[in-house]
Amino acid sequence: MADCEICYRQVARRRRVEGKLVCWGCASQLCLSKVQLAKDKVRLQGELDRIKANPVYAVSSKKPYPYNHPISAVPPLDVLKRAVLALNLTGFYTPFSKVLGDHYGFQGPPYWKDGDEVPNGWIACYYPSRNAVYQRAPIGEETGFHEFWHALEAHGLVARTADSEENASLYARACLQRLKEAH
Repeated sequence: MADCEICYRQVARRRRVEGKLVCWGCASQLCLSKVQLAKDKVRLQGELDRIKANPVYAVSSKKPYPYNHPISAVPPLDVLKRAVLALNLTGFYTPFSKVLGDHYGFQGPPYWKDGDEVPNGWIACYYPSRNAVYQRAPIGEETGFHEFWHALEAHGLVARTADSEENASLYARACLQRLKEAH
């Protein structure tokens, strides 16, 4: 290994430029003539002026949420009635969830009775990684709608915020209120 006579780095191969044995990096810098450097400067200045004249702004690829508030996410009355009808006919929340999922355009989560999956002190819990709701015991309609709100969050239809639980409760109460006003 020999030293470059300009930068003094040890290199395996050197090149002779202007009477000196130099590394390839230093040789490329020495070989550029002043004329070439002037041409590059003009070219780069032109590109910079073109970019400044037509700046490119970053555009977010993230789609906006279709629903901005729990009240605006409440489905139409006929969808709510069909979901409750599915619940009443079958006695299970999975068909209820499937009807709501069809309205929103995703596969509604199944509801499973498995108390081991539910944290202590909770009635039910939605797992986004499994797209499933687990319940400790039979749940009411308000809890069913509440857990479905978390599925809406997981599928990107509503924003997941710090007050997610409050939004889920508000969504559930609004769905029940819309059903109550229809009767």
